[in-house]
Amino acid sequence: MSRKDVIKFVDQLSDYFGPPKPAAGQDDGTYLSTWMRYAIEDFGFYNAEELERAFKILRAKSKYKSMPSNAEILDAARQAAKELQIERPQLKVETKTPAERNAKAREDIAIMLMRNSPMGKTSCAEGWCGELFAFCRDNGHLPRTNAEIQLLVDGAQGTVDRIEGLQTGRIDVPVKMREKLVSLGHSMLARREAIHDAVVNGKPYRWGA
Repeated sequence: MSRKDVIKFVDQLSDYFGPPKPAAGQDDGTYLSTWMRYAIEDFGFYNAEELERAFKILRAKSKYKSMPSNAEILDAARQAAKELQIERPQLKVETKTPAERNAKAREDIAIMLMRNSPMGKTSCAEGWCGELFAFCRDNGHLPRTNAEIQLLVDGAQGTVDRIEGLQTGRIDVPVKMREKLVSLGHSMLARREAIHDAVVNGKPYRWGA
């Protein structure tokens, strides 16, 4: 990242472990110059925070009071980068499409309409809140006629009747299809419970989230 960050890092290492020592017969000045050049190449990919963490890791893990090898220092720098990545708060990226956001907004409006209307509470008590929710979501308003309301009530009762008929065998369909239809029916009833909790108890509506 920064040459200055690497130089500071190397100074910390040298103060704690002692300067890098050349092999027998090598010139000290030439060796240190070469070592420093390689250090900048090897550690220059890490930022100041990562190098500071790497220094702490080396202090804690190094077995000898002498300058660690470049391989050991690089391992510490990699570990430091991983640790800091885990510790940093992760930004939440919006992954919903515009259509999905619009659908969620329409659902929120439906819940709001039902919460603020006696009709919403009545539908929850009588078991047709799922149908009322779908109507409000799709139309952006509550039913305005008795005929519209009756269609929703009848639709809710029809769902219950179909589930009962499938479970008892009164409605004759192939076994595999029966299982799927019963599962779908139970899912609709579970959604009613989620809508009931959102309208009556003020809980967030999270069905399908």
